[in-house]
Formats: sequence, C-alpha cells, structure tokens
Amino acid sequence: MRTPGRATACSAISRLRAKSGRDPRTQEALKKKYLTLGRWDDLEVFYAESGKWDEFIRVLESNESRAENDAQRIGMLMKIAELWMTQKGKPDRAARAYEKILGFDPNHLDAAERLIPIYASMNNPKGLAGAIEVKLAHVTDPSERLELLRQVAALYETRIKDTGKAFERYVAAFEIAPGDEQCQADVERVADATKRYDDLITAYRGSIQAADDSGDVPLASVLRLRLGRVLVEEVNRIDDVVRRVGPADVWCSNSVAQCSLRRLADHPRDVR
Repeated sequence: MRTPGRATACSAISRLRAKSGRDPRTQEALKKKYLTLGRWDDLEVFYAESGKWDEFIRVLESNESRAENDAQRIGMLMKIAELWMTQKGKPDRAARAYEKILGFDPNHLDAAERLIPIYASMNNPKGLAGAIEVKLAHVTDPSERLELLRQVAALYETRIKDTGKAFERYVAAFEIAPGDEQCQADVERVADATKRYDDLITAYRGSIQAADDSGDVPLASVLRLRLGRVLVEEVNRIDDVVRRVGPADVWCSNSVAQCSLRRLADHPRDVR
C-alpha cells in the first residue's frame, strides 16, 4: 500500500513526465523526485537518454551518505556497483560499493555473491574467502555447501596460509561427506600440518557414531580404519585402537591398517 507521501510524490512524477519535454528545470525536478523515491531504474532510464553515466554515478555517490535509512543506502550502492560494472567496465570500483554494503550489513548475500567473481578475477584470495564465508552462512544445500567449503578451505590452505581456518573448513566438509576420500585426505593432511589430531579424532568418532546410528556398516568400517591409522601412527594411542576401533578382522581388509596391526603386534605394551 502506498503511503500518502509516496502517493503524492508519484502523482507529482506523473505530472512532471507529462510536461517535461526538454525543459532543463522540469527534468531536474523529475530527477530529484526519482532520487527521493529511490527509483533507481527510472533514474537510469533518465540518464540513459543522454548517456551521462559518470554524472549518474556521481549523483548516486553524493546522495548515498544522505540516505534516510540503511535499506535506501544499500539500494543506491547496489545501483552504483551495477553501473561501474555494466556501463564503465570497472570491477574494482564496483567492488568498493559492494564492500561498503557489507560494512552496513555483513551478511548481505547479494553483495557477497557479486563480489565472488570480482575477487576471483582480481586475484584477491582474502576478499574471495570472506565473500564465500558470507555465502556459506546462507546456503543449506549439502552439495553446494560441500563445494563452497572445499573452495574456501583451499584458499586458506594454499593462498592465505591460515591452516587453522583451513582445517576447520575441511572438518566441516568432512562432516557433510565423511565417506568421500578427498574429504578424508584433506582433513588428515591439514590435521598433520596443524597437529590438531585430537580434533581430527573427534571428527572421525562423530562420523563413526552417525554411521553406526544410521546402520551404514561399510562407512563405519572405513572410518574405523582411518581412525585406527591416526591413533597408531600419529598419536601412538594403541590402547584406543583395541578398545574403540574394533576387532582385528575388520582391520585386516585394508593394507594401511595391516601395517598398523603389525606395529600393534610388535609393541603390545606401547600403550597410552
């Protein structure tokens, strides 16, 4: 429903359109009405007729700080960014506008999604990781989350050199797809780099319990084998292998596990 003030403004716009023609004063009044109502698409049409995109951007940028509320301000910044991209071909300037939006609303999905390809093309791994993190806060589909988690984890590990954050994201990916060999390899590799074996063991035990609860015996067996290797070869907790991982006949189906079993046989008193 239109408010009385907005209805009055719209009526004024209709009158201005009817008599605008090429009269500069009338056109200026029409431009101000569009700005007041936040009708950015209409304002774009207004400027498109003259092709004065630089002026349009300046008008928006000069009025953005005087916006009545954050919603109006964000709307102006989105239009500013769009113009920098589509009319001026300057993604770096568009990125500044999107970044400003995230300053007002750190969880703004649209701004973050538009920043992702810009940061990727600008070779900005920190910005790209931040934008992906914002998107992750909104995504619930497991397959899409898995892809995003792997992408951001790889950025942390290889580009940003923050193995702690990389490990956390690889763990989150592993929890979505514990049976995926790539997830297993990723989380074990970065656990070794960070020495966060206790967190790795906790993640494996949680996934084993979930597999047991769902009746997924093959997955539980595979995860027990992986956990057993970590317990024996990385943290030397051979007693945990005996008590928690499972019977030897389950282990013997895997060559890596067989090596661990031989070590267990060779050092029966080496327990913690």
